[in-house]
Amino acid sequence: MTIVCYPINVARIAARRPNTQLILLGGVYHASSDSFSSPASLAELEQIGLSKAFISAGGVEARGASCSNFHEVAIKRTALASPRRSFLVVDSSKFGQARPAFFAGLRQFERIVTDRSMRPAMRRRFARMGPRLDVAA
Repeated sequence: MTIVCYPINVARIAARRPNTQLILLGGVYHASSDSFSSPASLAELEQIGLSKAFISAGGVEARGASCSNFHEVAIKRTALASPRRSFLVVDSSKFGQARPAFFAGLRQFERIVTDRSMRPAMRRRFARMGPRLDVAA
């Protein structure tokens, strides 16, 4: 497995996995998200043939997915541009929230994966909006 990421916390977890190649996108360090970004990392990401993209968000509402950091928008949009499958992975507290940096409509994702704490009414609301909603065990 090859994992491509830009946040340090994901890289630390991926680096401990056996039989895993890790590609950490570099650039300017952003303390607000403990991650990196640069035009060069976007160009590198465009050259990688992603089969699956797992994207996080700080907010998920009817308009789509958003995050708090504008430097993440280009990375997330580039990652969503080419994979065969894409997944939005968020904890239930993110639903009904909007952050300032919008990056994708909900229909850009095949599935949304969240935790069990999501309220049933919110689950029904988002289940009608597009992608399949999966609740992780």
